[in-house]
Amino acid sequence: MAIGFAFKDVFENFLAGVLLLIREPFSIDDYIECEDIEGQVEEITIRDTHVRQTDGQLVVAPNAMFFKNPVTIRTAKDVRRTTIICGVAYGEDVDEARDVIAKAVRGVDTVRDDIRDVEIFAQEFADSSINFEVTWWTGSRPIDIRSSRDKVVSAVKRALDDAGIEIPFPYRTLTFKEPLTMNKGNEGQSDPTPADSD
Repeated sequence: MAIGFAFKDVFENFLAGVLLLIREPFSIDDYIECEDIEGQVEEITIRDTHVRQTDGQLVVAPNAMFFKNPVTIRTAKDVRRTTIICGVAYGEDVDEARDVIAKAVRGVDTVRDDIRDVEIFAQEFADSSINFEVTWWTGSRPIDIRSSRDKVVSAVKRALDDAGIEIPFPYRTLTFKEPLTMNKGNEGQSDPTPADSD
């Protein structure tokens, strides 16, 4: 019994490894996420799986973890959807802003509008802006997502600037119960006293 308990994890990981290799829910070079582990699969052995995280660190995890827990396979397909939020000032025309943003996003080379079209929806009345949800499809690897998002943000900012559409800073309105007193001059600072002459 003691030996059985001692080797329980070994047998469990061995069986999980065999099932993973047979079923192949993910394979080498796939980007996966499971529990707190996220990265690219480098090796799958009978006992464990090696995952290289995006910061370069290698995680060696027991196969039972991947067999018993949900695994997100980010590169199951060649393309993946990504989203940003873009706000315009309340004084701007919402329909015009939507058209400008859509044209800018479709003009980015990493946007796969041949797969699915760009989608833009006015999402909410935020504190200082009307926010749009901007969604498009691009490559499924993490570097594809980051690179495409960088290019889309740059293109949208440039297009809105060229069209004269304001992307507002946060506005704050302060109210006070009592009138404020404005002090002018250098109150509290003493004037220099000229030196006495003999």
